[in-house]
Amino acid sequence: MRRAFTENLALKLLALAMAVLMWGFVASQRRGESTEIRFTTPLVFKNIPQDMVVTSVTVDAVGVLVSLNRQLGRSVNPNLFQVAIDLSAQLAGPLRYTLTEKNVTYNNDPPPAGITVLQISPAVVPMTLEEALVRRVPIRPRFFGDLAKGYSIESIEISPSVAAVRGARSRVEPLDYVYTRPLDVQDLDSNVEMLVDLDLEADLRLASEDDGFFQAKIRVTENVTRLLLRDIPVVVENAHHVFKTSTDAVNVYLEGPGDVMQTLSRENVFAVLDL
Repeated sequence: MRRAFTENLALKLLALAMAVLMWGFVASQRRGESTEIRFTTPLVFKNIPQDMVVTSVTVDAVGVLVSLNRQLGRSVNPNLFQVAIDLSAQLAGPLRYTLTEKNVTYNNDPPPAGITVLQISPAVVPMTLEEALVRRVPIRPRFFGDLAKGYSIESIEISPSVAAVRGARSRVEPLDYVYTRPLDVQDLDSNVEMLVDLDLEADLRLASEDDGFFQAKIRVTENVTRLLLRDIPVVVENAHHVFKTSTDAVNVYLEGPGDVMQTLSRENVFAVLDL
């Protein structure tokens, strides 16, 4: 018996050493099968009650740390992760929502087996659910650029002239009007029609009853300058009879384009009597 144990002892010790090394290698491989991925993804709100809007949100993206095996890591696309908050059961008022692994989805489904959510930052999202309000308000234009020299805007008509704006009651109720995005009138010297967009704040939007199609008709006019010239000489032409005028000079009141009026004076303006 003892001889059987000691026979080829060197080979048996070598085999034992190799087995121990192999076990250690496999164990280390298992420990190294997991890897971690950290990424940032937009925060999404789902199932918001139709009569509510989300306000006072200071978080628009969250950081997520997940653990997964290396083989799975080769096929996982971090861009398909999403952190979503379901607000279907929430009531109006302030809310501090705690994010958990249940809020994390992958390609709109729960994360595949082998993926573990380790951390979400920030873990708490403060917000307010507020009553929504739709209100129709007038539209005011904004302009960009300078018209051609000597021209000014005579009138502008925006159609439709009002917009149905939707948002939190606290934001919509005080609204008296909304502006268009700047309309480009650089070097404009004739009437023009153009499509316009509204310049709404980030927490406001057009109600569904408006399709967002607005048109502006801009009419321009040449500027008119008025000029009074005194003591303009009276010149008589084609006189075939003896005549007498009651005055040799008159005062003249003129209207016309500004650049033309600037060239006029007593030296080049005359009152002519054609007899």
